[in-house]
Amino acid sequence: MPLSRLCPPDKCNRVDKQVADSEAKFILLLNDNPEIRHVFAALKIRSVATRYSLGAAADWPVPKLLIRN
Repeated sequence: MPLSRLCPPDKCNRVDKQVADSEAKFILLLNDNPEIRHVFAALKIRSVATRYSLGAAADWPVPKLLIRN
């Protein structure tokens, strides 16, 4: 699902600025995609490797972004 369906660009951009200007600590883990990187560009973004599994048989990598102020 595109980010724009969950959070319209004008609202996401306001959240990005509020978090960037906040003295509170903020951390968010989201799926890695260009739209997320663009919306939260003012914050510190780090790629992290995660793995999803369903029992011992299924195990696959899922790229995530760790976003913080």
